[in-house]
Amino acid sequence: MFGKWRRFVKSNEEARGKKKEKRERGFNQCEEILSELENSLKNTCDIEYNVLIKVRDTERQTKLKKKERLKNVSNSMIVTNNELIKGRTVIIFDDVFTTLSTFEEARRALNKSGAKKILGLFIAH
Repeated sequence: MFGKWRRFVKSNEEARGKKKEKRERGFNQCEEILSELENSLKNTCDIEYNVLIKVRDTERQTKLKKKERLKNVSNSMIVTNNELIKGRTVIIFDDVFTTLSTFEEARRALNKSGAKKILGLFIAH
């Protein structure tokens, strides 16, 4: 199933944006799921962390309307290593799908780095 999808990218935006919640809960659900996925799919795909990072602080998205969310995250992410992305299919894994504003910003940065195809995988809507 994942044979042709060779690169997962876990957005560091998740880790930076939710440090308080991680401290309160003691874990990051996306990191926990990806860790288990990585163990289950050994040698069938690569899971990379911190390839996609936030370069500026943004407001929490939860209280913002769709237009505000898009503006809030605009130009807030970059790819740290273009060689890991160029010509690859990338799956972005995130906890919540609401307005897709964070995904769209991630996709912009990944496209700029030469990703062949970008897919989103979300836990909740």
